[in-house]
Amino acid sequence: MTTKPKRLPAGAAPIRVISWIAVLAAMHAGQEILVPVALAILISFVLRPLVVRLKVLGLSNILAVISACTVAFGILIVLGVLVGWQLADLTAHLPDYRQNLVTKIRTIRNTEEGHLSRLTGTVDEIKKELTATTTPSTAPATTTSRQTNRMDAPSAAQSGGVGREGGAGGKGGAGGKGGAGAASSEPPVKVEVVKQSVDPFDALSGWLQLALAPFTAFAVVALLVVFILLYWDDTHRRMTDISMRSDFRNAPLFMDEVSDRLSSYLRAQLLINSLYGLGIGLGLLFLGVPNPILWGVVACVARFVPYVGPFLAAAFPILISIAAIEPWKGTFMTVGVFVIAEFAMSFTLEPWFLGSKAGVTGLGMVVSALFWGSLWGPVGVVLSVPMTVFLVAMGRHVSTLRYVTELFATEKPDRPKDGQPVPE
Repeated sequence: MTTKPKRLPAGAAPIRVISWIAVLAAMHAGQEILVPVALAILISFVLRPLVVRLKVLGLSNILAVISACTVAFGILIVLGVLVGWQLADLTAHLPDYRQNLVTKIRTIRNTEEGHLSRLTGTVDEIKKELTATTTPSTAPATTTSRQTNRMDAPSAAQSGGVGREGGAGGKGGAGGKGGAGAASSEPPVKVEVVKQSVDPFDALSGWLQLALAPFTAFAVVALLVVFILLYWDDTHRRMTDISMRSDFRNAPLFMDEVSDRLSSYLRAQLLINSLYGLGIGLGLLFLGVPNPILWGVVACVARFVPYVGPFLAAAFPILISIAAIEPWKGTFMTVGVFVIAEFAMSFTLEPWFLGSKAGVTGLGMVVSALFWGSLWGPVGVVLSVPMTVFLVAMGRHVSTLRYVTELFATEKPDRPKDGQPVPE
């Protein structure tokens, strides 16, 4: 016996569209709260296998969570300190790169001027040849124009005399008016620019707010990660109990599949990006590019952005190599380091480690980057692929998100059997 698909009641489709628009508007307006929550959930998926292994070794839940979080956030703090030190060193040495950069710009300009002068010389020669071939045909017209100019010369002279007489009379009137205007003119107004005094306490409070904002966000995310991992099993049990009292009876299977897929993808992507950043840092250190640790960390983070991330990661080190390394050979070798590292990751490690863990097509990655980037900004672009992996995995079990799975999943989702309820 087959069951017919349920039809939406009249007027339900506009209500559903309005509901989705309201949800998106709320997500955009509440990004200051939702972005730390999303980051905490993704980090929890990465740390969950480590917590499980520590519990298998005999540690309690609290000690396992605290140990895993201490190791993870300790590594992040060390990297943050190194990046801050490298940024300070970069800003301090930027004036030293000025002369080298000016020299290279002059070299490029001289080369371009040489090519341009040869090109313009060739064009001028071609113009001369063309005008030489067309000169005989235009000679009569030139002679006629000269005769016309000779005939008009007396009339022009007469009109010039009349104009001179009028001009002489006009000069006196103009001079009288000018003298009257000068006599009645007021002295110029003196303008003085006064600098406003800046309250040192206001400047200090603004500087503290700017400096403490990253630390506050980091503390909020770390606290959320700790509590998510502490209550992981309890949350899983509660959701299972809720599902047993509703039509969504395969919720435990759904949660396990989403958790395994997302956790394995994040761990594999983090490993590949870390190796990529390590290779970039070592290569730039060997070439003598300043601040290789900074560019290695930037390359690791930027590679989470699909397709565009490697180009963004390579732009700044290449510019610094142009300014810091005197011969052009160093710049070309810097480009080669990024090209070799990207080919090594894309054609060897990514197919081996990632494989089909993401389960998202290339089109899905691009669309998700545009969608989450427009919703949450640069952080949304970094989170776009993990969030899409999560939604694609959910779409295999939740009918509302099934369209996302059908559009962007690499594997076609299984259709529900006849008579089997599909959760809303």
